[in-house]
Amino acid sequence: MRKSKILLVILTIVAILVTGFAMSVEATTNQSTEESKVELYAKEDLPVLLTCAEINVETKHVYYKYNGVEYPAYCLNENLEGVSADKSYSVDITNEITDVDIKGNNVTALGLWRVIVNGYPYKTIEELGCKNEQEAYKATQTAIYCYLSNTPLSLYRENGIGGYDEAAVRTLEALKNIITNADNSKEMPDNSNKVFFGKAPSEELQNYALTGIVEKEEPVKAETIKLPVTGM
Repeated sequence: MRKSKILLVILTIVAILVTGFAMSVEATTNQSTEESKVELYAKEDLPVLLTCAEINVETKHVYYKYNGVEYPAYCLNENLEGVSADKSYSVDITNEITDVDIKGNNVTALGLWRVIVNGYPYKTIEELGCKNEQEAYKATQTAIYCYLSNTPLSLYRENGIGGYDEAAVRTLEALKNIITNADNSKEMPDNSNKVFFGKAPSEELQNYALTGIVEKEEPVKAETIKLPVTGM
């Protein structure tokens, strides 16, 4: 009878501990899932400034907030619908970005990553030779499109509407420098220059490159629970 009571007490303790542990894991998992999404929003439509093969290069100024800090996000699918003043959506933060295939899916390479980290915000506005954030963002987003579409730099021009202005000249020069520096780069990813892949909720929407240092949640590790063995 005494052994049965002791066994019952032990089983009860085990059940309580296992239930509590499971609830803790579930709460942590839910929290991690919630924090692995970010909401994208467009601040504005940027001035055209550039043309490619005599077609205006249009750019949305897209950002997201993570832990209260605002970071630029860059489109990876030029021909799909993306974030605009009238439309925002959340993307899943997945792996660190290196390169993408023609469908905008993350793949292993460093070409795209080197384009992004040679642009804004990894290079300052001043380092890019720009006057403001709008020019730096425009140059970086255009460089990403240039790389992904394998478009020759020679096809890009300052927008000629109303005559060339200094902003267009600076932005074009920044675009050329980003691509040239990326081509010559041997830089490797580290904690100071991470870029994450933001996967859209459907294949009809644009995926995005999420700049800034985004701290990924560590996977939950189960711990072995050891119960004291008592004499019976």
